[in-house]
Amino acid sequence: MPYATLSDFTAVGSIANLSAADITGFFLPFGQSRVDAALGRKYTVPLSSNIPLVVQLNVLYARHAFYAARTKSDDAKELGKLIEGIVSDVVSGNVPLIDSAGLTIQPSNASGTVWSNTMDHPPAFNMLPEEQQRVSRDLLQETRDELD
Repeated sequence: MPYATLSDFTAVGSIANLSAADITGFFLPFGQSRVDAALGRKYTVPLSSNIPLVVQLNVLYARHAFYAARTKSDDAKELGKLIEGIVSDVVSGNVPLIDSAGLTIQPSNASGTVWSNTMDHPPAFNMLPEEQQRVSRDLLQETRDELD
């Protein structure tokens, strides 16, 4: 479910030859997926739709997708730069996410780095012949310990 609604999208301005079905069926869901991808390394997604900045980003990504698809390259480039600036400010922590009640949304991954439970172990599959590939014993033991 997109963060923004049709009324959020049209509040920014109407676009000729763009139906409400196109907006709600493709462009807003596409914008939501882009917001999730951009903020997902720092915040747990999906986010709440009561965060005005997230709604704004959803609308901007949707409009950017429309302009890019309709080859309005100048408008798409301008929106792209605006979006990049907003996202980099949010991810860097310069601009906090604040919901409509005034509460700050805390990042779930403050460092913004990707983490995996296998990152400290050798890869399970490598270029060795199939019969020589083995999963790290330490990883297996840690996994068993977590399950117990």
